[in-house]
Amino acid sequence: SIRSREELETLNKAMQQSKEEFDHATTSRAPARHISNGYVISSAIRSWGGANTQFLWRHHRHEINLRKDRYRQLSAFFAVLGSGVVVGQFEGNLQGLLPLSTEMNVLKAVNSAITLVIIACLYQVYWHSILFTRLQRHLSRGVHFDHNINFRNVVTHPAFVLEVLLCLPHVPPGVTY
Repeated sequence: SIRSREELETLNKAMQQSKEEFDHATTSRAPARHISNGYVISSAIRSWGGANTQFLWRHHRHEINLRKDRYRQLSAFFAVLGSGVVVGQFEGNLQGLLPLSTEMNVLKAVNSAITLVIIACLYQVYWHSILFTRLQRHLSRGVHFDHNINFRNVVTHPAFVLEVLLCLPHVPPGVTY
């Protein structure tokens, strides 16, 4: 229990100083160190050798969300681009191009490549989503935080499977419709 306004101000000042020191320590390449009011930088940072901080972004919810949003935007961009390629296929068909002509097969190949890029972006979206969920559970419930997410964790995620199934149908090169 806090007894006076001075104690509250001292506590707030110490917490702000601790946060600033933690932010500086986790964003700089300085070796891991103890923070003045007793908090210790994550044991994961110390186990990485202190100066190796290339994976520190995995411990920041904001950075995880930014990366997830970037991949979501990339997948949306490529989806629109793929739709444009499909429109080009239909227009070519209306102009009299044969479905197995070189031009149509090139458009189909481009559409297939775009589909693979979309699936790769979706994989990253769900990878970051799983990481965010694990970090959230760690911070709210104290559950062990494991930032290593394997391939199976992502490809068995029901929403990922559904989105991939929605993106997969297209006419591959050499096939008529």
